Amino acid sequence: MNLDHAIERINVQTRAVETVLPARTDPTAFSWSPDGQSVALGALTDTGYELFLMHPDGSDRTSITPDFAPTHVRAPQWSPDGQWIAFLGGEPFDWHLYRIRPDGGDLQRLTESPGDIRDPQYSPDGRWLLFAADYGDGFHLYRMHAGPDGSSPQKLTTNAGGFSPQYAPLQPQARGWFMALMIVGASAVFGSKKWALPF
Repeated sequence: MNLDHAIERINVQTRAVETVLPARTDPTAFSWSPDGQSVALGALTDTGYELFLMHPDGSDRTSITPDFAPTHVRAPQWSPDGQWIAFLGGEPFDWHLYRIRPDGGDLQRLTESPGDIRDPQYSPDGRWLLFAADYGDGFHLYRMHAGPDGSSPQKLTTNAGGFSPQYAPLQPQARGWFMALMIVGASAVFGSKKWALPF
């Protein structure tokens, strides 16, 4: 287990760096809220990984899954309306897709069959969740309705392979979040703000 991961923020104008979340917490990826006021992330505690919310400067970090039974949490994603956070919970190669309210209420498991699930993404209208998963026949892309009353995952690809699916926006946006995937990690930057959070 590598516990050297930390989250820092960089002023894209001055290049000044500030630590937002220190090492030894092993953050497992993060997601900005649609209003830019909060960050959701998985982080290590004494009892396992939990889903936390915090301000972008690292203050007011609060667990919203303190009683969550699976010991691992990863890949949180906010719904476009800010009402839900989807995330993966389970053990390596044995994950389920969940969603929860930002206040920690109404926890729901969305998938029935465990698998090696990765990279959940909400559609721009919030109706669908897109993800990559291996249910025993290699990785494929799937989508399912975002609520617990939705359908089972629908396989979208015929040939195995593929990770990190991304929906195209409903329309071009002059300003907004963009992701830059790099060899060493990823950054999320808000076009009209001066801060970035590299991971």
